[in-house]
Amino acid sequence: YLLDQTDVLVVGVLGLQGTGKSMVMSLLSANTPEEDQRAYVFRAQSAEMKERGGNQTSGIDFFITQERIVFLDTQPILSPSILDHLINNDRKLPPEYNLPHTYVEMQAISADSCLPLHRLPRGDCRAGLVHGPQSVQ
Repeated sequence: YLLDQTDVLVVGVLGLQGTGKSMVMSLLSANTPEEDQRAYVFRAQSAEMKERGGNQTSGIDFFITQERIVFLDTQPILSPSILDHLINNDRKLPPEYNLPHTYVEMQAISADSCLPLHRLPRGDCRAGLVHGPQSVQ
């Protein structure tokens, strides 16, 4: 369906682990600060996940509004938990990467438009947010 549509706006977010990417995207897309965070469109990192050092979002989560805006929440870049998962689960790496940490680093610096978002149809990430280490309140 989206491949045939050209009048969509895609908004993606990139950032380190635990910096509030999911919260920002939820507030931009459909939720208000007064709502319970457990009801947000993009689920934020739980306290248990934080304590374990894990990441909440894996891959890319999306939400499409009635106004045809596609919001994309991505897994963290340079994430120690993703590196740990690659190492401990013997995930197959693309042949051009010989070590897991090289793969994770290259994901972070290969931002053609919006990191893994550049794999979208026609590379249509029109707005990208890069979220830094400051927390979102």
